[in-house]
Parts: sequence; C-alpha cells; structure tokens
Amino acid sequence: MAKDEKTMSLRVSKAIPSDVGHGRARVPFDNELNLKPGDIVEIMGSRSSCAVIWPVDEDEKLPDIIRVDGQTRKNVGASINDIVKIRKVSSKIAKTISLTPVNDTVTIDKEFTDFVKNRLKGLPIVHGDEISVMILGNSMDFKITKTTPKGVVKIDRSTNLSISTETTIDRKVRV
Repeated sequence: MAKDEKTMSLRVSKAIPSDVGHGRARVPFDNELNLKPGDIVEIMGSRSSCAVIWPVDEDEKLPDIIRVDGQTRKNVGASINDIVKIRKVSSKIAKTISLTPVNDTVTIDKEFTDFVKNRLKGLPIVHGDEISVMILGNSMDFKITKTTPKGVVKIDRSTNLSISTETTIDRKVRV
C-alpha cells in the first residue's frame, strides 16, 4: 500500500441480515475517505479482502463502525469488535477466476459453471477469499484459488470461470 493512500480505522460489527452473502460493507458517508454507495473498499485485518459500500440506516450512524457479514469477517481474519483498516480501491474485470469447493464434491458441467458465474457477477473478490453461493436453497462454499489479473476483480460475462472437481480438503490431504 502506498504511503499517500488514505486509510480509516473502524470497529467491526455484524451485518444486517439482508447483506449476508452479498459482499457489502456499511459505513457512514460523512467519513474521511468520502465513500459513496457502490465504492469498493479493501478491508485489512490479518489479511485483506474487499466489499462494496452500502449506506447505513439513519438510526445507526456510528462514526467508527463497519458492518460486514461473517464471510467477510472470516476473509479478513477479524471478529466482531476488532479494529480493521479500510481504503478505497478500484477493481478490474477478471479475465480468469479459479474456484475450488471448500467441502462439497461437485460434478462440474457448463450449466453449473454458468450458474455460479451468474451468481457472482459484479461481486468484488480477491485471491484467497471464500465465497458462498446459494444453490437450490443450500449454501455452497468456494475458495478463490486464482484470479487474473491480481488484486480486486469483478466477474462479468467475459470472465473465464473454472471450478475444480476436488475440494480444498482433498488438496490439503495430498500435500
């Protein structure tokens, strides 16, 4: 991170239920980074991840709070009440993304890959993140194992998405 890039320290709080699984972070807009809805921030805990900024409710304008879901907290290595730093970042369109199922063994075909890709369109992600996709009412977790280019990327219709047939557990056993 360059020295001239502004950061802001915030205390982690839990997300509102409608934000869970959508890669959103809620912070007050009267902040030193001049964040607006739709901006992307890097959230830095013991590791970094990213989220899209959404407005806070009028009755919850606490100046030092960032509301994120459990998946985002896990991705940044932070718990509720921990202090994280955020900074505004820009994203690129991903050329390629590789996913590995975390626990579930899956049969991969073009329809399944297209379904997952459609669920992830527009979501900012970074290498190493874990993400959840709702499939027939059940949540399936994936680890982002590769992104091209590196950094914060978003999936769009031109992104080449590949999904491994072995789980992260299978990979750990082999190593």
